[in-house]
Amino acid sequence: RKLAGRLLLLASAGDPGFLDVRQVSIDALVLEALDKWGYTPRRWRLGEMAEVTVEGDRDRLGVAMDALVENAVAHTKPDDLIELSAWMEDGHAVLAVVDSGCGIEEEDLARIFARFSRAKPYHSRDVGGFGLGLPTVRAIAEAHKGSVQVRSTVGQGSTFELRIPATAAQA
Repeated sequence: RKLAGRLLLLASAGDPGFLDVRQVSIDALVLEALDKWGYTPRRWRLGEMAEVTVEGDRDRLGVAMDALVENAVAHTKPDDLIELSAWMEDGHAVLAVVDSGCGIEEEDLARIFARFSRAKPYHSRDVGGFGLGLPTVRAIAEAHKGSVQVRSTVGQGSTFELRIPATAAQA
């Protein structure tokens, strides 16, 4: 069901009605993600939290945040840390998911946002996902005229930042 949902979302990303744009509280999305995933045995931490509002689609941004947290959970162990944050920077709301998991090899960083791509050692379906979570995040970010960025070090973890233009009043 999740695979079909992500495929449909990706297929419709370019459609004019893809986004239902309203005022969205980014900090609330981060707290909801923590509430949803916080039961998973990891060391959870709430990082910097600023009250930030964007013009966006609450449901789509929630899907993007969920995919980032799901990715962090998949690539960490119970004693690893996952930190969720939200702040303003250069006119953008930034939603960040930082983990202390396995990290991503340099050569995989350029392709992990492509559909059906998985980083080592998760090339096999036996241990990895479908390779649609990060492409979904990228499609949602781009539909909002934003971006998603990653920094990672093998053996130390990864930082994913979803950047969405903030409303004019906050920018």
